Amino acid sequence: MKEKYRTCQDSVEARRWHLLWKICLGWTIKNVAIAVGLDYQYSFKILKKYNDFAEERITNFKKKVLHMIEEKNLY
Repeated sequence: MKEKYRTCQDSVEARRWHLLWKICLGWTIKNVAIAVGLDYQYSFKILKKYNDFAEERITNFKKKVLHMIEEKNLY
């Protein structure tokens, strides 16, 4: 997870990977949320999504949707 955090180009995804990496190191969700700068409830949702769906839910879907919309408007 550290490698995914460090190599991620999207800032939203990088922050999510950072959160998950610190939790894997034994940090509490509360402490990681404070350290990473995220809300506790949002951090808990990220962890739950990762536990339920693995890596596919860590991606920044908003960025992907906006990119798709921009492509459609160009054509």
